[in-house]
Formats: sequence, C-alpha cells, structure tokens
Amino acid sequence: MLKHIKYTVLFFILSIITIACVFYLPAQMQSNSLQTKGSWTEKTLLIWDAKNREMVRRRFKVFNPFAKDLDFYWEPKEISKFLFSKELTGEGTITWRKSDLPKYDPKSIHSIYKGNLKNGKFHGYGELQVLENGYVYDGLWFEGEKQGDAKVIYENGDHYEGNFAKDLPNGKGVLKTVFGEIYEGNFYNGQKHGLGTYLDANGHKRKSRWYRNKESRVVAALNFDNKVSAKIKNDSNTVIAQRNPLSLGVTVRRNVKRKYGVGGTRKTFPYNANFSDGILKINPKGYEENFSLIKSWKKGGKIAEWGMQGGGPIFISLIARNNLNSRIYIEDLYVDVDYSYTDRHPVLKISPHSGCKGFRPTFDFTNFGWGKIVSGEILYNFTQFRQSPKTYRYKKVLHGFNNGKIIDVTNSIKNEKIDIEELRNQYYTCPSTKELPYCRSKLINTGVLGNLKHKIRVEEYDQRMMNTTIAGVFKYRWRDHNNKLRNSRNYFEVPIQLAAIKSPDNSECADLPWERPRPLPYPIVRLPHDRNGYSIRVPLQRAISVRRERKVTIEFRAQKSSIHRFRIIAILSNGDRVVSKPVLLQYYKTRKHKFFGNSISTKNMKCYISAQC
Repeated sequence: MLKHIKYTVLFFILSIITIACVFYLPAQMQSNSLQTKGSWTEKTLLIWDAKNREMVRRRFKVFNPFAKDLDFYWEPKEISKFLFSKELTGEGTITWRKSDLPKYDPKSIHSIYKGNLKNGKFHGYGELQVLENGYVYDGLWFEGEKQGDAKVIYENGDHYEGNFAKDLPNGKGVLKTVFGEIYEGNFYNGQKHGLGTYLDANGHKRKSRWYRNKESRVVAALNFDNKVSAKIKNDSNTVIAQRNPLSLGVTVRRNVKRKYGVGGTRKTFPYNANFSDGILKINPKGYEENFSLIKSWKKGGKIAEWGMQGGGPIFISLIARNNLNSRIYIEDLYVDVDYSYTDRHPVLKISPHSGCKGFRPTFDFTNFGWGKIVSGEILYNFTQFRQSPKTYRYKKVLHGFNNGKIIDVTNSIKNEKIDIEELRNQYYTCPSTKELPYCRSKLINTGVLGNLKHKIRVEEYDQRMMNTTIAGVFKYRWRDHNNKLRNSRNYFEVPIQLAAIKSPDNSECADLPWERPRPLPYPIVRLPHDRNGYSIRVPLQRAISVRRERKVTIEFRAQKSSIHRFRIIAILSNGDRVVSKPVLLQYYKTRKHKFFGNSISTKNMKCYISAQC
C-alpha cells in the first residue's frame, strides 16, 4: 500500500512538472527572449547640438535585444534632452549595424528602431524593423517588452493586429495568414485560445472555440455580415464545407540576394505585402529605411534626396499546403492576370548642389517616372534644419519637364540681405579641421550671411560646408495611363550651400567596384504593360507530402513601373484547379536618363576646394 502511494505521489509530481514545461516555460522563455538574449552596449557618439550650434561627443548606453554582436547609432529627435543622460531616454532612432561590416555597406544594417526609450530600453510607442527576416513590430513597449496594442508582420508574411503581453499576443487580436485565413478572437501566450471568428482559406466563415492553436469546437456557421446561418450543437469538430485538397498562400520573399562577381552579393529591390479586403497588396518599400517610398511617391510625402532610383524584380513565394492524408502532385502552374497598365505617376528626387563651389544657390528636381510633369509651382521659405515653415514667403512657377529641372533661388537669397558678391568671390580658409567651429563663428559674425545667420546648418559628413535650408511644397500636374490630368503635391526640404571653408585635412574616398548580377535559379514571369485578360504559364511540377507545406519562389519582372492584378492557379494531377487569393502588385522600375543638375550648374565656376565623392 505504501509503495502504491509512493508511486502515485511521484506520478502526480511528474505530471505537474510536465504541465509547467508545456504551458509555462515556453511562454516564459519566449516572453523574456529579448531580455535573456540581449546585453548592454555602450558607445561614444558625435551628435549635432542645434541649441548651442556645435558638435558634441557623449557616451551613451543602450540595451541590445538581439543575441548578436551589433554596433548602434543614435539619432535623437531633440538633442538637448539627452546630453546629460547616459542611458538613452526619449524619442529617436536607433540603427543596429553588424560590427564586422563597413558602415557604407547596406548589408551592415541589421535592424532599425524608431520611437521612445526609457533607461536604455524600448518604452512607449515604437516601431522595430528587423531587416534580415522582414519582421516588423509597430506598437507599444514596456521596459523592453512588447506590451499593449500593436501591428506585427511576421517572417513568413502573416499579419497580426491586437494586444500584446510579455512579448506575445495575449487578449483580443486579429491574425491574417498568407493563405487568406483570418482569425479574430482571443489569444493566449501567442496561440489562438478561446472563442473566435474564423474565415478559412475556402471562404467559409464560422464561430468556434480554440485550444492551443487548434479548433476544438465549432459553435455556428456565419455569413459575411456575421449573422448566424447554421447552429452547431455537437461538441466535436464539424465539417461545414468540404475543404480544398490544396491551399495556396502568396507572400513576398524578403532579402533575396543576387550574386555579384566572385563571392559578392547584393540585395534585390525590397517590397512590402499587406493582406486586406481579401487581396494581397504588394507595394515597393525601397532601400532606404528612414522614409516610405510609396508615401514619397504617391501619397504627398516628402521628396527624398536618395532611394528613389532603381526598382526591379520582385520575388513572390507561393506556399502550397497539403490538406489531405495522401500526397498531392502539382502538374502545372499559371499566372492569370486581370489587367496590367503602366504607372505614369512622376517619381521625384530632389538634389542639393554642393561640392567644391562655395556659393551654390541652386538645386534640382529629377523625374525618374514614366510620365512627364505638365506644369507646377513651388512655395517655400528659409528655415531651420528639419523644421517646417508656418508660412511660405516665396513662390516660383515652373514649366513642364520630363527629365529634370534646375531651380535657382538667387533672388530669394538677395531678399534675406546676404552679400552675394562676397560669397561668390571670397576665399575662406581655416588652419585645421579642429578649428572649424571657430572659423564658422568668425564668418557668421562678419554679417555677410544677413538674415540667414541663425538658419545655418553644418553637414555631419563635411563640416566645411555652411548651408541653410529651404523647405516648402511642390504642386504639379501630370497625365495618367488614361490621359486624364491629375493634381499632386509633395513636401520638400533641401540644403542650399552659402559658403565653404577650405582646410588642409581632406578625407579620401573611392568608388566601389560594380559587376553585373548573376541570374538566380528561379522561374521568371515577365509581365507586359497596358494589357488585360491574359495568362502566363510557369513550368513547374511539385509533389507535396501529407499535411506538409512546400514553398516555391517565382521571380516577376516588368519593363516599367506598372500595376498588375492576378491570381496563381495550380493544376493538380487529377485535373482539379486550385486558385490563390487575388494579388495587386505595384511594380516599381524607374527610367534611366542622364540629367545631372549639379554638374550643369557648376559650369564656368571657379573651384577652390578639392572635390568630394
């Protein structure tokens, strides 16, 4: 009897340990993954203090949440709040870089965090982008942990929007998968758990109960107005409609690298995917992480100084999931396209004119889009760096242009009581780079800069240049693919070089070698433009094991920036056709031309400073 009790107690203890390992430990390990893997990092940074108008060196401390040896750079929104705080606190941007790669290499950027910090940890609202795998968290943080409302894009392309606690989805939330499945309901420790509404990949909607990511009981079938169409009384799994043997999911493959030369690689042009209203919408993201390409291009955002050129192939992953207890064979694959048309929205880039010339009162707009600008005007004012003017004092009417337009603001500068003749002809020198702050102050005190002496910015990459800032709005008209006249407007900010100070310390720089990319072994789909209702065959055959998923990458190409709506159709060995959810692709590829406004405006000008890269 005693022996029986002993074994019963032992079995009870082992059961409790097993339950703790299954339920508590995984969640606890995941919730504290950032804390256990990370470490504290310190670094001395050179930051521009706008209030005192000088570069300052400060040593900062921040928590590195990644289990990697990473370097960081901190860009605070307001420098005055951080000068005497060792642990980063407040709003700003942290760029994490791989310490074993040079800073100019785009592959060196590991992740970017834009938002609030407290005592060196993410705290408050912030957005974290992990560039290596495409993971994005946009929401609330608490002492380094994800906690509160947030929007997440996972590595596999799934989207989640809802509440977080201890780094995991907990509470109410909505999960959208790459297969078109949508779950809206309760989550517990990152899993579907409790009552929720589920739309499966076949388009059938139901209300059901979930237990640890498994649908345990269907309560009722629903229509798309969330009204009950059939009540289910039994407690077992109920099949409302026959499932498709195969589910097709479509998402964007991120961080595909092309091979260059011997041992070299380069990332392809990145795109973002978002599943909404039953359609997978794919938009260009762009190489630069500090601005939205689609916002700058089409949604009235700020015109960028870089990152607008290029574009090119997009790599789309087709995920095939076998829902049967037997193998499935895909015999053929088609891309069924509803329509394709050229996107003629201008792609604008703004370029400051700087370099070896001291006084440079010009800048230019360059158009890399497939439609020309019919007419336009700019409204602008001189302002402090990164400060939008409340009113626009100056106006300039522009005629239409296709490739680019040089803007000369000499007359506006004259109205600011600046001695233009002296800035054009005077030769400014400084004994050394260390004495540049003193030399700049001496030049400002001469009064030659007039009303703009309090609106001078010093470029971090070259402190010899003394610039002011022009900020304003560019309103323009263009014609779309139907020849309809459209109105657009974009904000802009550009430095205007007023003077340059020569010093004997010159930095060296060199061009990086470039080689043609080697093709990747993916099937290629070439999309035409200005064509409707066509199909493209993709020569592909695959076998998918029982209850398994298989991923296939397809490269899509087009000759121009264009918009395409299509579905991917898989033909099975038994003749069945399986159709994916519709995809709306905004393909991005800019024009190539030889408009270089900076070179044109320097013609017949005397150069007294060695040219920069």
